[in-house]
Amino acid sequence: MRTIIKNVYVLCVISILFCACKNDDDQELFNETATKRISEREQELKNLLTSAPHGWKAIYFTNPNRFGGFTLLMDFDEKGYVKMASDIDEDTEEKTSIYDINLGNTVKLTFSTKNHIHKLNDSYVPEVLKGTGFEGDNEFSFYSANENMITFRGVKNNVEITFEKATAEDWDNLIVQNRTMINNIISSLEDPVYQVIKITKNGKSTLYNFNYNALMRFVSSETPTDDNKLTELSFGVGFTPEGLVLNPPLEIGSDTYTDFTWDEENRTFVSRTEGSVAEIVYSNEPAYINNDYKDLGTTAYSLTYRGDLSDNELSNAMNSSVFTMLIAEINEELKKRNPIFEIDRVALIFNLAGETDPERSNLLLVRVGGFNCNYNISYTYKDKKVVFTYHGPQNDNGAYMEENLNPGLIDLICSPEGFYVSREGRFESQYTNPAYSLTSAADARFRLLMQGNYYSND
Repeated sequence: MRTIIKNVYVLCVISILFCACKNDDDQELFNETATKRISEREQELKNLLTSAPHGWKAIYFTNPNRFGGFTLLMDFDEKGYVKMASDIDEDTEEKTSIYDINLGNTVKLTFSTKNHIHKLNDSYVPEVLKGTGFEGDNEFSFYSANENMITFRGVKNNVEITFEKATAEDWDNLIVQNRTMINNIISSLEDPVYQVIKITKNGKSTLYNFNYNALMRFVSSETPTDDNKLTELSFGVGFTPEGLVLNPPLEIGSDTYTDFTWDEENRTFVSRTEGSVAEIVYSNEPAYINNDYKDLGTTAYSLTYRGDLSDNELSNAMNSSVFTMLIAEINEELKKRNPIFEIDRVALIFNLAGETDPERSNLLLVRVGGFNCNYNISYTYKDKKVVFTYHGPQNDNGAYMEENLNPGLIDLICSPEGFYVSREGRFESQYTNPAYSLTSAADARFRLLMQGNYYSND
């Protein structure tokens, strides 16, 4: 009996040892397989990235609900370096940095050291978007690929980006041509600042506002319908040498418009479907006028043009070239009188406390070389515009400078045709002051951006 128990014990021990060894082998085999699979996937991505003779290109829409698309050219080598160029800003110089392929939730591509793409990833760039930036990524999960395309998703924001094979000609021309196309969507000196989307179908045309934010490459659009309801649309804009690409596409009824081609002769962008045509054209007035003009004197108690903020991206994008040139011409004449004379503020101040005379209860204040030049004005609303009327100088500085400011600035602001008014979000990212654009109804080439003030003039 003792012998039988002993044999059973030995068999059990052998069985346990055998199972333990088997489990170790399985675990080792499993680990080797997982590691091998990861390694193979990493190598697959590296082979794809480095196999394209002229690298890759992509239009990166960092957040299609807020921003347009930015083109990147990328050429990866076996040593872990990537050469990159972009149309993000005027700095189009090719730069080299380090990339890595490693493991996240899946195999991912990381742009490890600074390059053009980090301008989209930096929450402090540009200044006016401090805190969020362009909401881009510098790490991308690898999802799929074919012979000419690699698909990724941002690790942080899960936004899809597709790499397509680039050509030698792309490296010679793409970024330069894109930058030229970017300028085509911005009005020239002869163009009004307004653009509209003109949809023509079955002989009938419908106009939509094309409110383009050059800094964000983003469009908000609206038009009233036949039953007086408002149709609002928005989309990001990316650029190609031929024209524009919209994301999300513009959908009007059963028609979808994604790619617009630049028509140089007519200075328009055109997209065609089987039964309709969409054109982005210049206009002397908006297709739809909102009610932002009613804010003046009610929730915005003053508006100020800030000529001293030369680095404000929103101001640079919204102040029209013709208006900027007008200020420069006036400053040139002012400096002939005194080198310190230069306009740094133009303010519209509404509903001054204690003033009952309508001709004195509102001011046009122009600050020149630190001196406030005050002029009495009144304002009214007309045809969904604000109209300012001039009533002469209010102080001695105003009388002294009047010959330099009128005609020119004063007669522009106090034109009897008035201004279209549009709220443009925050004037500066770190403050809550709203921004308003004022566009001359008499000459829609003139637009200025002004900082609003919520506080009443008590």
